[in-house]
Amino acid sequence: MELRKIKFQSYSPFIDFDMVESIWKYMLNKCDHSFFLSWGWVENWILSLPQDSKVVLLVAKEKNIPVLAFFVGGPIDQIRKTIPVIKTISLNATGIPVYDRLCIEYNAFLFQKSFSFELKQILDSIPIDWEEFLLPWLDMSLCPGNCLQDGLRPYYVLTRKKSSSHYVDLKKVRECNGDYLSLLSRKVRYQIRHTERRYSENGTVKLQVAATVDEGFKIYDEMVDLHRQTWKRRGRDCAFNSDYFYSFHRNFIVKRFATGEIQLVKLTCGEETVGCLYNFVYERKVYFYQSGYNYKGDKKLQPGYLTIAKAIIYNSTIGNLTYDFLAGDALYKRKLSTDHNKLVLAAIQRPYFKFRVERLLNRAERLQKKLKARLKNKIKKFIR
Repeated sequence: MELRKIKFQSYSPFIDFDMVESIWKYMLNKCDHSFFLSWGWVENWILSLPQDSKVVLLVAKEKNIPVLAFFVGGPIDQIRKTIPVIKTISLNATGIPVYDRLCIEYNAFLFQKSFSFELKQILDSIPIDWEEFLLPWLDMSLCPGNCLQDGLRPYYVLTRKKSSSHYVDLKKVRECNGDYLSLLSRKVRYQIRHTERRYSENGTVKLQVAATVDEGFKIYDEMVDLHRQTWKRRGRDCAFNSDYFYSFHRNFIVKRFATGEIQLVKLTCGEETVGCLYNFVYERKVYFYQSGYNYKGDKKLQPGYLTIAKAIIYNSTIGNLTYDFLAGDALYKRKLSTDHNKLVLAAIQRPYFKFRVERLLNRAERLQKKLKARLKNKIKKFIR
């Protein structure tokens, strides 16, 4: 049975900004969504982009009332090693790496629950010429993340990466009278307590939360400096080396600090900085976004663990609901969390022959790597 096509209206956020703002805010009041779809984040994203960016808001209406809305970036001509050119579009992102380094997470459509549709119906109706639809870090509890397993033929769903978004349930912290460490493993408890004892030998360990924009900028700039130092020691580039990324967040702090959506915290011991955190707060959920720590020579010290633990305890005392570490299965996220959500980085491809060829070549490359690794292990065992 052929699905009825959805009639989308397209709005340029650079030309129809007021209309886009009105529609987006209306939809936010009608559906579940994350901080990364809040108007504060979206507005700063739009204003940070060049005016000629290929980004549009697609809106479906019933009786002239918006029922479904999402941004589409592109089409962008993407070149991959196995396919010369692919026309890609992206959900609530540009498709351009320098801008998408912001890393939208808990991505989703905004839709009214009373509106009945199928994902295939939306894909069939997008009024843009595309070959691959990139879906960065979808919330698996909301559409389209929770619809990827539905019958989407002839489209092909490619799951590029799955990730847990580990978080601390702050209600659990309050239920144990603020003793967050009791929720962690014995080893992690020891590491945090040992670190605090060692720092306390030189002064009082104190958590500072920025109360003004000026205080926030001092912590932000110190965090950026510490963050850069850490990644430089590791011989790797960091997000803050991008002028766009750095400026985006300075502008964001200016625009949204007064709303309470920005939380910049600093842990000190006397005059010494232990660590700085840059968090977002939205609907009583805290999102851990970036950090910078003052690593010493003593490898037994865990300034990151201690800084995060103090921030978690603080947020539990002021009534927030969760402290979310966002995507990534880094060891510290697993060790410091109590629960997790599921996110996925996916793509939907049209049923074109070139994509079948690409998938076959990628499988052959993975198989070749496995065979090489096995052969290498066998040679090592033979030599021994």
